[in-house]
Amino acid sequence: MIAFDCVKCGKRLSVGEEFAGKTGHCPACGEQMQVPDHSTEQSSPSASPQGETVLENPILPPSRRAALRSLLGEENNDRGRRRRRRQGILPEAGVTPARLQRFFKAAFMKAEVDDDGDVKVKSDAGITVWISIEAERKLLKYVATYGFKEDATEVDRLQLVNTLNDNVILVRFSVPRDDVLMADYYLYYEEGIVPYQIVNTLRHFANITVKAIREYDTEDLIE
Repeated sequence: MIAFDCVKCGKRLSVGEEFAGKTGHCPACGEQMQVPDHSTEQSSPSASPQGETVLENPILPPSRRAALRSLLGEENNDRGRRRRRRQGILPEAGVTPARLQRFFKAAFMKAEVDDDGDVKVKSDAGITVWISIEAERKLLKYVATYGFKEDATEVDRLQLVNTLNDNVILVRFSVPRDDVLMADYYLYYEEGIVPYQIVNTLRHFANITVKAIREYDTEDLIE
């Protein structure tokens, strides 16, 4: 620990040794100062009537944490980072098909909005993914479909789906029709979402789906 007095108000302060040499502000009077390399002698008791303020514990009550950030000059930076994060979040009301289409086009993907209001995206992995907005549940649903070959039996189809669901994380597989294998994933967007997450989730979804089909369709059931 490094203990020293504020050069203006005489408040006795104490911080960890890792803060030596850093410039900050006194939490009592706001005076800018530099943390010394080692502890200094305490001034007379009359100069620091409130005693020593110890700021070494990172898990402090809010007022003590604020004092530590103020001492180290980090408070404004933290506020700036929080403000930038808020500015980068798309609010719930902003999650629309047209907005999603713009995000994917900005990521150099071919995207269009179909007649049902779903966003159709050609992924980097080579498959088409549909994204539908379930506004009441605050969910984005990602869907990709494959066709089964005509000679694929019901037992073969169900075995493939079970194998995929037993081994693949993130993506869920199902057989909505006898000739269709469907992969889907839901992304929650209540209280807003970062556009990067929307785009990156599609990339992960498409890559995982393609790799899963290649690895587990050992009977060559998919067209």
